Amino acid sequence: MASVTAAPLEFREVSKWYGAVRALDGVSLRLRAGITGLVGPNGSGKTTLLRLAAGLARPNGGSVWVAGWPAHSVAARQQVGYVPETDRFPEDCTGRDFLRILTRLDGWGALHRVELCLQKLGLTEVAGRPIASYSKGMRQRLKLAQALLHRPQVLLCDEPFNGVDPSGRAELGQLFKELAERGMTIVISSHQLDELEQLARRLVILGRGRVLAEGPLADTRAHLQAYPLLIRIETAQPRQLAGWLLQWPMVMGVELAGAQAVQVRARQPQDFFQALQRLVVQGQCEVLSLQILDASAEAVLQYLLAHRETPVW
Repeated sequence: MASVTAAPLEFREVSKWYGAVRALDGVSLRLRAGITGLVGPNGSGKTTLLRLAAGLARPNGGSVWVAGWPAHSVAARQQVGYVPETDRFPEDCTGRDFLRILTRLDGWGALHRVELCLQKLGLTEVAGRPIASYSKGMRQRLKLAQALLHRPQVLLCDEPFNGVDPSGRAELGQLFKELAERGMTIVISSHQLDELEQLARRLVILGRGRVLAEGPLADTRAHLQAYPLLIRIETAQPRQLAGWLLQWPMVMGVELAGAQAVQVRARQPQDFFQALQRLVVQGQCEVLSLQILDASAEAVLQYLLAHRETPVW
């Protein structure tokens, strides 16, 4: 029997091999309601992680749990909606008929849910057309509709923004936020990192089958004191400021960026900003504006991949 306090989705020391290739290596995660972004390069283990959570594969080591049930169990699968990266629809079938077939096969019997899902995903106008005529964006929406049809507790999405136009991505993002606010646990794997940062409450960064970092991006960055930030500072005294900055031990490099700006590459961001604040407070330099140029998931990801010995916290 599942525990009422169990996390919606949990990985316990999970490892998965495909022949001699280790796709996941001792992954432990405990995910609760909200949106979690799953990022990493191709081959990092993202799709494998989602397939294990969906019960479509079993780990070679460790275990995966959904709401306290083993992920491969019927009870767990009833709680999960899965949006794969690729699709294999019955091309001659209409979108509406495809979803109706699913409701009958699974015994839900609630055909009104089909119309609700079509409406929610913006597919009502094309629901009577054969799926073969659907664009990539429409097919992505149909995959999401079938995943939501049975009102899952956990939603797993593998690259759901691929092929969706900017307005469509904004609509899907809003839908994900609404579902998360209702208590759903959502995991989104995506290469649209800027978009993912705006959606996800937390990020899981994978590299070579291991968790390189996990948590809110700001917290992740706080643990990466060695991560070099690129900072643009606008000031009326760029040359004088550059001279001061070059004396600081955390500064790796400084260059002039126009008539009133410098760009700084610095480690230990907390120490750097404290030193800059002291400079301003003492009246030695006036800072007109300050911008962190590469404070993104992409920048953190590239840094972690280049420094794979960074400890996991």
